[in-house]
Amino acid sequence: MSKTPRKQQVHKQAANSSTPSHRSTLKLGVAISAAVLSLGAWFLWPQTSTEQNSVSAPPIATSSSHQRAQLTSMPPSPTPPLALAEEKRRAQAQFDQVSKTYCSYLESTKYPNYSRPIAQHSDQVYPNQPIKESHPMRNAYGGADRTIMLQTTQSRVYLAANETVQFGLSAVDQNGTPQNLKITSASARGLSFDNKGNPPAQTLSFSTANGQNTNPTASLTPANSNFARFDGTIRIDVQ
Repeated sequence: MSKTPRKQQVHKQAANSSTPSHRSTLKLGVAISAAVLSLGAWFLWPQTSTEQNSVSAPPIATSSSHQRAQLTSMPPSPTPPLALAEEKRRAQAQFDQVSKTYCSYLESTKYPNYSRPIAQHSDQVYPNQPIKESHPMRNAYGGADRTIMLQTTQSRVYLAANETVQFGLSAVDQNGTPQNLKITSASARGLSFDNKGNPPAQTLSFSTANGQNTNPTASLTPANSNFARFDGTIRIDVQ
């Protein structure tokens, strides 16, 4: 009877000795799990704060972007003198070419080819207005007497065959006093561009209204003269 309880006592001790080791294993497992959870929380927490900082903080300019900004803000380098001279030469050549083209076009499109500026034909600016001119009187030797001014008038420049043009003559001295005129001959003759087919000269008759020979006048109607079919300029010669 005394041996059996001893064995049971030994068995109980073995059982009792196994119980504490199991508890320690559970405690260690709980401790490791707690450590793993705390590590996981620690790793997650800094990552969240880093993301917040990266979102809220403005971007920091790097050294390369700062250098690019400096290069962009720098003024452009001056153009070398040789490049400026070449650019000026090209601009002048282009201007000369444009001027030459314009002048060639202006000359080739002028009609008629012998036309002149209107400033050289003041009598044709208003062709239907009377024309009055004053010149020194010429003598029979081809010279001019500047003490006597001969004034000529004509009622129009252009006319058709059935129209009439009036001519007038008068003379004044240096003081503006009217002078008597003695007309020995007067005629109208045609001047065509090719000098072909000119009609014979037409005699004109000057007369005065006051009988003092100070303002003789004459008229011409081409349809009633040798100029009925003439196309050109009619010149009046008076002596």
